[in-house]
Amino acid sequence: MLHITNGGATLEPLERSGVPGAMFSWDDLLHEGPTPLVSGDEWLRVRVRYLASAGYGDEDEMLRDLRAKGDPLEGAAAHDEVVLWLEHDLHCQLLLIHHLWWLARHAPPSTRLSIVMGA
Repeated sequence: MLHITNGGATLEPLERSGVPGAMFSWDDLLHEGPTPLVSGDEWLRVRVRYLASAGYGDEDEMLRDLRAKGDPLEGAAAHDEVVLWLEHDLHCQLLLIHHLWWLARHAPPSTRLSIVMGA
């Protein structure tokens, strides 16, 4: 089971809860900058270019860090279930759109998809 959370504030208590599975925090604030309908390295380059131009850090360093962290969606097929942990705010709704767009194009054939919506 793969859990993809909307950030560290959700990830940390989930990790402590004892819920089984691999856990990943999606920390990119999609409500800032371009979010093109692309994936993989092209997605990373567009996002990092914007984030660096907005003063969030060094472009090369951010690109290296994001590549090292990886995209949890790319490993979805290796899990029997993917659970998205989201809320009703703009950040989470943009994550939901992004994740559903990606999954529609790379649908893991036997992976069940679930969502947990918080307050």
